[in-house]
Amino acid sequence: MKSLIIKNILLFAVISFAFTNCNNKDKKEYIKKIDILNVVLDKTMNIINELDTNRFDSTKKTYDKYVEEIRNNFHNDKDDATWPALCFYGSFKKSFKGLKEKYKEMKKEVLFAKKQLDSLKFDIEKNNIKAEHYKNYFNTEQTAVN
Repeated sequence: MKSLIIKNILLFAVISFAFTNCNNKDKKEYIKKIDILNVVLDKTMNIINELDTNRFDSTKKTYDKYVEEIRNNFHNDKDDATWPALCFYGSFKKSFKGLKEKYKEMKKEVLFAKKQLDSLKFDIEKNNIKAEHYKNYFNTEQTAVN
């Protein structure tokens, strides 16, 4: 009887050890993947931070000056020769308008994705998430980063 109990205890210990090793392997693998995504986000943020928003403003002022000049000189002259120029400068208006807004939005998105990845990493490290859910959570965050 004692040998049966000892065999069961040993079997339980071996199975527990095997599951723990698999979980630790998965944990390390997903933490490494999260760290890689964080590097991608850091590099993206560096690129965003290098953008000179003051240059947006100076370029917009130059654009506005040219558009005003075109309007003053050609507002009554919408013939085949001047119309392409009017359309060309007019096409930039939407781009300038949304440029700064998109810049701010991109920055927010990168910061949010970074926060989500940090939370996922914390939850994996602290075993707040079961190993079988690592893949789903990681894939969700990876999709957001891409």
